[in-house]
Order: sequence, then structure tokens, then C-alpha cells
Amino acid sequence: MKRWMALLTALAVLLEPIAAIKVAVFAPRDAEPTCVKVIEDLLKRNGVQVVEVKGKDVSNGALMKGGKPAFDAFIMPGGSYADRMLARIHFIDALKRYLEAGGRVVGICAGAVVLVKSGIVKGEVVELGKGIGKVTVKVVDENSPITKGLPRTFTMWYLNGPVMKSKGAETVAVYAGGKIGQGDAVLVQKVGNGTAVAIGPHCHDPQGNVDPTAAKLVLNAVGIQGAKTTVGSAKPAPQGGHGGYGVPVSLGVVLAGMALLGAAAMARRQP
Repeated sequence: MKRWMALLTALAVLLEPIAAIKVAVFAPRDAEPTCVKVIEDLLKRNGVQVVEVKGKDVSNGALMKGGKPAFDAFIMPGGSYADRMLARIHFIDALKRYLEAGGRVVGICAGAVVLVKSGIVKGEVVELGKGIGKVTVKVVDENSPITKGLPRTFTMWYLNGPVMKSKGAETVAVYAGGKIGQGDAVLVQKVGNGTAVAIGPHCHDPQGNVDPTAAKLVLNAVGIQGAKTTVGSAKPAPQGGHGGYGVPVSLGVVLAGMALLGAAAMARRQP
């Protein structure tokens, strides 16, 4: 039986991913709850380990460990926190240190405003707060990892976010119709060994319904290449529920469990 258990353990290790992707999600009191939930659910459904952090955590060095990035990526979702965080020099400095060390920061809507207005992403916010509505986003750099696997044009949601203009950052997608007809929608900036991605529009509507193509843009920005885009609604779950989102279970765990049941059955049959 011990030999069986050792074999099962080895099997599970071999079939598990080498290292789970770990992402920090900025979730202060003034983040937009629907956006936070959509992003977290999208990540979790793709097997990503999600950790929520506050502004104080970031300022105190939570994104770093032993001089290296503690997370594969840090996402700043939509909200009304941009001006507040831009005034916190320790927060901005912490983002820069994380990026210099090789981290990846993805700012969506308010998060994009922080990245651009802080100077981390070399650009300008030319318009902000232009209302709510669908927008057509056009890919202008098909060779960027951020746009890998995306069609030339697709739909996203503009929710009073930034219309940007590059001042040195790489423009990978622009607004091309709908609520916003022109301006940069997605900017990418190399910072030291890391990458900052500023995304103006959202991958979901105001109710939290996710567009699968726009969701792929977010996953690409985080660095999850080739992942299947799983989507759903961010509407509140029933009391005691989890919004219908299952917990990802890897193939290794499933096969190891099946083998364990088989081993137990064989052990019972032995005289």
C-alpha cells in the first residue's frame, strides 16, 4: 500500500502545473465591485491563484519578496481611486520597484489612469468620463503578446474610463467606433524587467456580463497565453453560494484520486 501511495504522489506531481500563476488584485474600498468580481472570477476559472491587496499592502511592499516579485501580475481594476492613489508616492514607488524587478502591472479603467498619469506608462489621458456604452476596439499591433489570438476588431465596454494618447508607450489597440470613435485604448510599456499594460475599456458590461474576446485580452495582459476563456456573470450569488463558479480541479488531482480508489479496492481484496 505504501508503494501505491508513493506512486500516486509522484503521478500527481507530474501532472500538476509546474507552478500555479499567482495574481494580486487591487481591491480597495473605492474599487468598482463588479469589475473586481469579474476579474477575480475570470482568473480563478483559469486556474489562477488570486490574492486581494489594499493600497497600504502595496505601499508596504506586499508585491515583493526577497527582492523579487511575489506575484506574476498585479491588476488594478476600475473604480474611483485614481486620484487618491496618484497622491500616494509610496504606492507609485512600490509599483515601479515591482515592475523594475520583472513584475507585470495591468491597469483597467481607473487602473489605466494611474499608470498613465503617474508616468509609468508614457502617455496622456486625453478624455475621461464620457459616459457608458459599447465600443469597437481595433488591434493595431498583431504581433504583440497582448493581442495574440484576438480578431482585428472586437467589442468592449466603455464605462467612463480613459481615452489615451501614447507619448512613447506602445499602442496595441485603439478605439474605433461606438461610444468612443478614436484614441488609444490599450498601451504597453516596458519598465525595467517588467511590463505595464493600460487598458481603457472593460471586458464586461455594467451588470458584469463578460465578452469572451475582451476577456482574452485581459488574460493575455496578465500573461496567460493559450488559456481557454471561460466567462460568466458577476451578478451576486445566492446566499451561501459562489455565483455558479466551480473550483478548478487539475487533471493530476482527478487521476490521482481515481488511482487511489483503485489502490484501496485492491488492498481490500488482498487476503
